[in-house]
Amino acid sequence: MKLFKIVVLLAAVICLVSLYADQKDEIKKEDVIMNEKKESGLQIVASKIQLFMYEGCSYCVNVRLFLEKYNLLEKVEFIDAAIPANKELLKTISGRTQAPYLVDKDANVSMPESEDIMKYLAKKFNVAGYQETRKPLSNFDNGEKQHDADTFLSDVCKASKPVVILVSTTWCPPCKVFKPIFIEIAKEFADQFEFILVDGDANRKIVDQLGVRAYPTVVFYKHGKRIELQYSRSKIGFIQAIQKLL
Repeated sequence: MKLFKIVVLLAAVICLVSLYADQKDEIKKEDVIMNEKKESGLQIVASKIQLFMYEGCSYCVNVRLFLEKYNLLEKVEFIDAAIPANKELLKTISGRTQAPYLVDKDANVSMPESEDIMKYLAKKFNVAGYQETRKPLSNFDNGEKQHDADTFLSDVCKASKPVVILVSTTWCPPCKVFKPIFIEIAKEFADQFEFILVDGDANRKIVDQLGVRAYPTVVFYKHGKRIELQYSRSKIGFIQAIQKLL
């Protein structure tokens, strides 16, 4: 009888120990799940794309409408660039205060210009049906054209790449010599710069805006600012000059 009681008691102890061990394992599992959730939550926050915006900026509005149209609002953290601290942060990151400006920390990507931002987001999130609407600034492959003087400088200042503008005419002998060299260089470096040909006779207002007084004249812009560069009209000399913009 005593032996039976001892066996029953031992069985009860074993059951209690087993139950305690099971509960401990469950607690550990719950802790692991909670940690995973926390880590996952932190990762989601960290991976959100930052988008610096100004409320009254038409280009910023276009980006926001794009995000709404393709249900991407939750993918982006909007940062009001009008707040002084945020504006200073934007200037530190990009070297300027122009918006919209995108920062994708996970991909180590940052960029200005609304069309480039929308194109990047469309590709990143596999947006079906999106078509880029912006026409490239570069026109060296189809000759000079009459530019829109009202938007020309604005478009130049918003370019994500350095802009190289050749202002020339059809009757200027030095222009006839340098223009083929310019086009040749433009084809070689099209992935690094925007190259624009401006016919001085067809675009008098732009000539005045750029302050051009002689032909040919090359004007350089980077990050929305005009850059003064000394340059040679030889191919090697001109390449050396534009590489200073990189």
